[in-house]
Amino acid sequence: MNSVIDPFDFAMETFGKTDLGDARRTQRLVDAAAALASHPGASIPVACANNGARVEGFYKLIRNDAVDADMIRLASFDATASAAKDQSGDLLLIQDTTSVSPVHSLREELRTKAGSPAGYEVHTGMAVNATTGIPFGILGQLVWSRKAKKADRLFKVESEKWKCLDEQVSQRQIDQSRIIRVADRESDIFDYIDFLDQSKHRFVLRAAQNRRIKDQGLHDHLWEAVLGAPVVGTRSVTIEQRGGQKKGLEQSARSARSRSAVTTKLRAITVELKEPRGNRTLSVNAVHVSSDDGDLEWLLLTREPIRTRHHVDRIVAHYEARWLIERFHKAWKTGCKIEERRMGTLDNFLRIMAITAPIAMRLLKIQVTANAPDDTTPATAILSQPELEVLWQKAERTPLPKTMPSCRWAYQAIAKIAGWQNSKGTGRVGLDTLWRGFEKLAALSEGWQMATMTKNAAKR
Repeated sequence: MNSVIDPFDFAMETFGKTDLGDARRTQRLVDAAAALASHPGASIPVACANNGARVEGFYKLIRNDAVDADMIRLASFDATASAAKDQSGDLLLIQDTTSVSPVHSLREELRTKAGSPAGYEVHTGMAVNATTGIPFGILGQLVWSRKAKKADRLFKVESEKWKCLDEQVSQRQIDQSRIIRVADRESDIFDYIDFLDQSKHRFVLRAAQNRRIKDQGLHDHLWEAVLGAPVVGTRSVTIEQRGGQKKGLEQSARSARSRSAVTTKLRAITVELKEPRGNRTLSVNAVHVSSDDGDLEWLLLTREPIRTRHHVDRIVAHYEARWLIERFHKAWKTGCKIEERRMGTLDNFLRIMAITAPIAMRLLKIQVTANAPDDTTPATAILSQPELEVLWQKAERTPLPKTMPSCRWAYQAIAKIAGWQNSKGTGRVGLDTLWRGFEKLAALSEGWQMATMTKNAAKR
């Protein structure tokens, strides 16, 4: 496995096969992605180490009207599909939408009317290993502006985005029977559920509507029927930490919360959903998850089996992974600083969005892997031998032992280089701290290699 620090390997794997009509453009794309992967939040000149030729090549790529942002995205989708072949078991396709709003003058070009939100809407399908919970790429992504002319729109109404993304993902060279679609309440659309059922696609969707169901005893609505089902067990569910947020033009106010675990009750039942304006019905399994204090309540719709407690637990675990896509949005906006990049034109901005999205996913993968409870994977799975030797010397100041250190040790040692002290006692490393540590380790490794080369040259 390549070192996760090596940005060029990452850029080649992700964009090396991109068809931009000219091999020189592809070469510039790989170089641009490698530069930003090395310094995700840096300006373009700083990411390019102020190398004049490299900076010029970067801007030639971004400003070239012949470079199609869609082709850049498609290359990253294909790279993820290729990576999926190395993943065992089921895969989660976690979907969600976010707004990417430039903080500069480009924002006004995307505003539909005075006082309205402005930016690109982005609907992403993230691929996650269902067993390990580690994300490994983007399988599909839709980008649109509400100001676009009708002829240029991806769909007539935005509720079609779920189906549109599914059709995009279905074009990838990957076994579709392995993929389980996971989505939040906005996906609770009868036509979309019907589409998934007809396509034989697997799914776990959170319900929002109290839909009519085919008469089931005393109940003719979904929520009442599920709440009337017997409890099949309890489960500890982790609620992830999030920061507070003030109400703004394009965001709702929300309070901060710390990471915590709550005990929930599980109920499961099979129901027949009625079509809102018609006579058709659709059979689905419903899993209800609720805490006694009412702070957590999920109603999940699926065609996955619910015959055993193990089946029900798996369905809930699939939905628990949905928080990862929110972390992806954070990595994209704060780690890669996508909204702060001044690209001059909207087309240029679309190109930098296409380049940085996989880089944000790479940041997220590193963070999730760093905080995984498994401590058996050897550190050489993420570091080259020279990087490991440099890190061990920096952290332990002793010769590298015969017993290989673990990935978890490596991640925490990297974080300590950036000043992390585990003051909260959780053992969890934040994204910003982790990446600062990676940058410092990369610099130490480069210095060590230069010193070794100089020493060897002196011996000749």
